[in-house]
Amino acid sequence: MKQTKRILVLIATLLVAVSFVSGPVLCSAADKPVKWVLSTPFSSESYGGKGVAWIINRIQEKSGGHLLIEPYYAGSLGYKSPEYLKVIKDGLMDMAEFSSPHATGTEPIFGACVLPFTFFSYDEFLSFAQTVLVPNLSEVVEKKWNMKLIGVVMYPRTAFYGKKSIQSVDDFKGLKVRVMGKLDSMIFKKLGAEPTYIPFEDLYTALQRGVVQAMPNSLTAAADIKVWEVCSHATMIGYVIGCGFMVVNKTSFESLPPEVQKVVLESGEAYSRHMKEEITKESKIALEKYRQNKMVLTDMPEPVLDKFRTAAREVWVEWAKDTGPLADKILKQGGLIK
Repeated sequence: MKQTKRILVLIATLLVAVSFVSGPVLCSAADKPVKWVLSTPFSSESYGGKGVAWIINRIQEKSGGHLLIEPYYAGSLGYKSPEYLKVIKDGLMDMAEFSSPHATGTEPIFGACVLPFTFFSYDEFLSFAQTVLVPNLSEVVEKKWNMKLIGVVMYPRTAFYGKKSIQSVDDFKGLKVRVMGKLDSMIFKKLGAEPTYIPFEDLYTALQRGVVQAMPNSLTAAADIKVWEVCSHATMIGYVIGCGFMVVNKTSFESLPPEVQKVVLESGEAYSRHMKEEITKESKIALEKYRQNKMVLTDMPEPVLDKFRTAAREVWVEWAKDTGPLADKILKQGGLIK
């Protein structure tokens, strides 16, 4: 009997030691794991897709296997980016990599995430996103769209792609330009272009068939669709550091145990930092792909950039006037207007 007790004490001691070394285990063998569905419009090999894999693995590990997330890449669930707000609200997906530009038509306040010519430092923009955007946008999306913003995914430096480089404002006149939302459209109209909205999923085909002749887009997103196959020039502009979000369905989130909710939120914060670090690396890789595929890379002349900046600042004010008091509050809190 004494020998049996000694064995039981030894086993208990070992279990405590293992728990101490490995950290808290949130999911016991008897627990049934919670399974979520995640959708992203981007491919698994893209900057965004790799970020999705990173946060899924982190949540699974930190939750002790309590929360398992199944990803669907490249819109394979059948939903396009503009539909994500309603789909998340209806609970048809639990988690998503959410593209802010594609939501501005439905919810204009998301324009705050992609205001052009605001911040040019990733550190500054992340601070703006976390301290200004997330708190203010959460007031809207949690009540109206049943959605929580848990992480920030910053967009990289933007270039302008087409059959020729842009070297003067006149080069925009009558040019059919793909835009992602209302703000893009407003700016390019001011420059004399003809803006056309095209979802990301249809972008390659639209450029290939001449539905649009050119577009602004991030270095990484353009590389993902092999832009060099349909455009020969990339003109460098500091058009925008914008962001999307890693989001979750609020009902799904609140159904989790408190300790797993904490894991999801902490993983979202870690994801934001991780994506900031990765975007610098990915931008360099994308530029090298352009060079290897013989794209002509040029800098946009400063007088053209000045025209962009002037048009952009006018757009901020117009956007805030049309969108309402919350938009004005975001601009002021971000130090963009007085």
